Amino acid sequence: MNYILKNKNASAAKWPLWLSASLLIFFTGAYIFCTQGLIVSAVKNRQTQAEIDIVMLKIGELETEYVNLQNEITLEKAYELGFLDTNSEFIAGAALGKSVSMRNEIQ
Repeated sequence: MNYILKNKNASAAKWPLWLSASLLIFFTGAYIFCTQGLIVSAVKNRQTQAEIDIVMLKIGELETEYVNLQNEITLEKAYELGFLDTNSEFIAGAALGKSVSMRNEIQ
């Protein structure tokens, strides 16, 4: 047993320590990288949501303005703006005649 202890390699006992330290550093770096991506995505999401809120507010204002303008349209207002009643005449067309198709449908 003394023979094994005397020939023990000192560097062989350090490799588990270096391996665990390297893995700890690697996984810490990977965690930081992933959380950085999540934080950037959250900030972009917050900015996009703020822009959506602004656009939705503008759309609501435009819809209200549209409804108000639509309620102002009357026949009297149309006459004031120069619109006239149409005098549509009925145009009667001559019948082209009846023909029979292969399916016996009247055209």
